[in-house]
Amino acid sequence: MRYEPKVIKLYAKHITGIFDMPRSVQKVLGYIINDMNDSNEMTIASGGKTKMLEDLVMKPQTLNNALHQLVMAGILGNPYKGFYIANPDIFTYKKQWGETMNQQKKFKAEITYDSNGKNFKIKGVWDD
Repeated sequence: MRYEPKVIKLYAKHITGIFDMPRSVQKVLGYIINDMNDSNEMTIASGGKTKMLEDLVMKPQTLNNALHQLVMAGILGNPYKGFYIANPDIFTYKKQWGETMNQQKKFKAEITYDSNGKNFKIKGVWDD
């Protein structure tokens, strides 16, 4: 089993909790945050996906669903197949502030409220 810092797990738990997402999504987000590079990016190619599935003890469809939910919530961007970027408005601890500001210009979050104004959906869009 791989080591995951407690702060990462806690942070992932709070973020996914806001969106009422299942524990599987929390596990995937924690994994990505822990393994992303200094530019908040992570490539999940076939070999990496296999390792991720083994580390998380998860079925492929569960992982795919979790990734999809994270993208639709605006927590991750997915500008290319197998390539994910953590929303720079949420995750900025690994890079310089100038890089963060440049990424924030490209990452858009669209928020749509229902007719009551109580429920909302957030969709993450990477605008290159």
